[in-house]
Amino acid sequence: MHNLSGVFVKEEKAECINGVNYYPFSVVYPKKNRIYYCEKESECKNWVACIRKVTGYINLTDIYEVKVNKLH
Repeated sequence: MHNLSGVFVKEEKAECINGVNYYPFSVVYPKKNRIYYCEKESECKNWVACIRKVTGYINLTDIYEVKVNKLH
């Protein structure tokens, strides 16, 4: 059991370990980071979506329109 208060979750790049593809995601706590591995990409995406839902995760672009300002 892990306390998910104040965490950020993100998908990582797929990794091939001993010839098997794994799909990792990180759960980033204020003072530590945990990486979990799934055997299927869909399973990884499901975990990430569920954790984001229960933690109240909001993507910045869900609220704001982000624009690039070029300085001359």
